[in-house]
Amino acid sequence: MKNIIVFFFILSIASCKQKSKNEVTEINTTKEQIEEVSEKKCITKILDADSKLGKERNTLCETVSLSETIKTYVAGMKALDFENCPQDFTKAFNSHIEAWDAMIPVTDNYPDLRGEMHDLFKELEKSNDSIVFNKKLASIWDTWAIVEERIK
Repeated sequence: MKNIIVFFFILSIASCKQKSKNEVTEINTTKEQIEEVSEKKCITKILDADSKLGKERNTLCETVSLSETIKTYVAGMKALDFENCPQDFTKAFNSHIEAWDAMIPVTDNYPDLRGEMHDLFKELEKSNDSIVFNKKLASIWDTWAIVEERIK
């Protein structure tokens, strides 16, 4: 009889340990799920803000220089909160911001150019600075492609 009591006692302890491991696994899984949702929300928040900033950027250069427009856009993107975003997404987006910033020395050569940004870019593609401009523009598009890869 004594052996049966010891057996059940050991069995109950083992059962408690197993339950504890399962609870920890469930907690870790939930934490990972919360982090994943948080990261997705962060990415969505950044993309929504970039979309808004991009719309403003496209028309701001109708009234101010293209360089000032890009500076405003870059400042807006740098001010975004990437705290809960995945590190690879944040790194890619920061490279994209740097690519936009690198365009400013080219657009500084055209302080009086006004119009919708895409129209101005078409003019710059044919300008005296077309080679440098096209390289900077390609960098903007290339870095954006990496951002899009990191979204997936």
